[in-house]
Amino acid sequence: MLSHTAFRPVRCARLPIATATTLALLAWSPVQAQQAGKDEASQPADRQAASAAQPKLEQVVVTANRRVEKLEDVPASISVLGEETLQRNNVRELVDIVNLSPALSISVGTQVGTNSINMRGIGTTSNNLGIEGDVAILVDDIPYSQAQQAFKDATDVVRVEVLKGPQSTLFGKSSIAGAVLMTTKPIGSGPMQTRVSLYRTSDHEYRASAALSGRLSEDVGLRLYVSKTDFPGMLHNLTNDTMQNGSGGKSVLAKLQWRVTPDLDVLIAPHFDHSLSTGNTAAIIAIDPGVGYLYNKNYTALSNTAVLRDIHIGPLNREIRNDSPTGLESTDRGIGVRANYAFPDASPLAGHTLTSITSVDNNLSNDFRDNDNIDLISTYYQVNASGKPSGIADPPMINGTTASKTSTQEFRLTSPDGSAFRYLVGVWLSRNTMYRTYYRGNPFVKETNFTNYLTDSGILNHAIYANTNWDFAPRHSLSAGLRLNRETNNYSFHTIDSLSSSAPNNVHTGEYYYVAPSTRRRR
Repeated sequence: MLSHTAFRPVRCARLPIATATTLALLAWSPVQAQQAGKDEASQPADRQAASAAQPKLEQVVVTANRRVEKLEDVPASISVLGEETLQRNNVRELVDIVNLSPALSISVGTQVGTNSINMRGIGTTSNNLGIEGDVAILVDDIPYSQAQQAFKDATDVVRVEVLKGPQSTLFGKSSIAGAVLMTTKPIGSGPMQTRVSLYRTSDHEYRASAALSGRLSEDVGLRLYVSKTDFPGMLHNLTNDTMQNGSGGKSVLAKLQWRVTPDLDVLIAPHFDHSLSTGNTAAIIAIDPGVGYLYNKNYTALSNTAVLRDIHIGPLNREIRNDSPTGLESTDRGIGVRANYAFPDASPLAGHTLTSITSVDNNLSNDFRDNDNIDLISTYYQVNASGKPSGIADPPMINGTTASKTSTQEFRLTSPDGSAFRYLVGVWLSRNTMYRTYYRGNPFVKETNFTNYLTDSGILNHAIYANTNWDFAPRHSLSAGLRLNRETNNYSFHTIDSLSSSAPNNVHTGEYYYVAPSTRRRR
């Protein structure tokens, strides 16, 4: 029979790349190039040589306290991955970031959609409706509402900050275990420039991207970015000659920055993502001797030879046989608007900055799985004392669809930089609605725990938060924070049919509805 320990997860790490070709085409403004040459030529030769020979220490800045600061001045545990680090380590998606930050980890579920993100081992272990992740993922101050939205390409990212420990007094989005801040590349400060990048490897991974960035006028800047990526995967499905445990997608990002007045600037950032991840499939690397307890519809026992035909079992096995697909396909559409107002010198709040962040996001995802990891029709359980199997002729599979809409509004007041006492206060409002359908397993086959349901959920969240830092002595500071959170949840549940593995004689539980009363929580 197949050993329960035989189905060991295969990490989706890339094989060594034999060949890789990277092409970067950068179109510079002729005026800028000429001016740069003039500036360099105007310097004395000895000064140029001294400047080139003098070593420079890279200065790392972070925005963990919602203001730009040097990393060494921030009294917090932070890991920063700059652009050079991201490029050198070939970072494309969240899994690559996890590999570079020991505090981050991913708990792998039976499906990609049930993976969870942990910080220092703490995180939400369920991806059910109404469950908010303990680790917040934010891209340019815009949060993901569900953890599964983070399992896609990290497109156009220039810096990643991993904040370890509770951060809920610094962000509107709750982040009681930690936060991951992704910052995309800024709008160019000069004339419009284009950059095209092409990348392909010997294991058939490819990435293509193009960016257009620069100033349309003195007060208006624009950045457009498009990309398409694909990594086929590590496992070979012999049934349909496809690859499994890969990922890829296509993205379109835009940034439009408008300096309305000297004190007010507005950034509008729409985005579109479509991603497909075929992970969470295990390869069999060892089996127990004997015949497995698997039967076909003719009630004939299936041997391991039949189930695992042409698969070379061993520690390095990368072959599988699945007759149903496994993965997560997701489409994300949204827009964020951020406005910064710097109070003028004549104002009582001179030096303070008021920030408004508004976002709307629509996500449609479908998670699916081959639930028996074989490509033969089989049944696991006997249905009566005669020992006659059920003979169900449908493949056991999982298929679920989630449609969600998230709207957020945040106002944040930040005190001036440079003073010994710094603070910020904020107000947060978010509304999330989700609709979910789910089908798992086969009816009359108890071991698959058959279920078929649909449900919807609504979450309304209000929060007030504040954080202070006081440098009371050289190289000594005191930090304090406060958050008041009020959350309202409601949901309805409609079970169309279900069958528990412990149910006697394959008796179905039948159809029922449940509508939960609104619940409120304060934290």
